[in-house]
Amino acid sequence: MTPAEQPTGHQPAPDDALVADSRERAVRALLRQPQLKRLWSAQFVTGVGDTLALLVLVVLAFQAAIAQGSFGGGYRGVALAVATVFGARILATLLFGAVLLGPLTSLTSQDGPLDRRWTMVGADGLRAALLIVAPCGSTGHRTTPWRCSW
Repeated sequence: MTPAEQPTGHQPAPDDALVADSRERAVRALLRQPQLKRLWSAQFVTGVGDTLALLVLVVLAFQAAIAQGSFGGGYRGVALAVATVFGARILATLLFGAVLLGPLTSLTSQDGPLDRRWTMVGADGLRAALLIVAPCGSTGHRTTPWRCSW
């Protein structure tokens, strides 16, 4: 583009209402696609499930720190227990996602022996089962080695 072809006048900024309206129309147009709507719905549901799982783990760690005085007891023990849950979550995401599952991606590839959908359903079912059993824990006693706090 030569200097003579370049616009010289001041271009006004687009109106915020017009930008918001065009965004809403774009989202509505995308949601008319059934596959994309299902994908976004599934991602929303799994996001809610992940958040609830983290909430349950934090509450269990909070209860354990208060009831048993673990992690030193008091406010510092509770803070350390909650921080440990978040740290373990981050470490598990990095370790399990990057290091351990990297070589296993060949199982769920296009030519792999496992179906991706059923693998995800099985993984979500296993995670749900673990969250249901999570309140049950070891008491450390010989007579009652396990108890459920529900």
